[in-house]
Amino acid sequence: MPEDKYSFKPSGGEFKDVRTFAEQVKHVACANFGFFAEIEHKDPPPHCETGGPSPARTKSELLKYLRDSFSYADRVVAGLTPANALDPVDGPYGGANTRIGIATLAIWHNSDHYGQLVVYLRMNGIVPPASAGTAR
Repeated sequence: MPEDKYSFKPSGGEFKDVRTFAEQVKHVACANFGFFAEIEHKDPPPHCETGGPSPARTKSELLKYLRDSFSYADRVVAGLTPANALDPVDGPYGGANTRIGIATLAIWHNSDHYGQLVVYLRMNGIVPPASAGTAR
């Protein structure tokens, strides 16, 4: 999404109170930090539903925040083993669960928001790279 469209949010139909594209990206990044902090039995960042505590605002800041959140998730997932995957975890974002359960929830959450971001892109005439296919 071009930076000048990061403030885009759908307005027609039933889109009252939806997040902007930027808010979606920030929410996903914060949620990644939240879910994976819970797996490590750490306190997650507060208020991820509204973007959390990160000051990221510009496209480059938001993409760095998002990339950092996925790097953190990768590190935490690499620490999951058959011996600890079913350890209990509890927190505000995943509730009473297990480590593998929270990791699964995080993947579902990312997939859900990816679908929303795809709609935002297509509403702006942009075909997402994953849907664009390859040149033949």
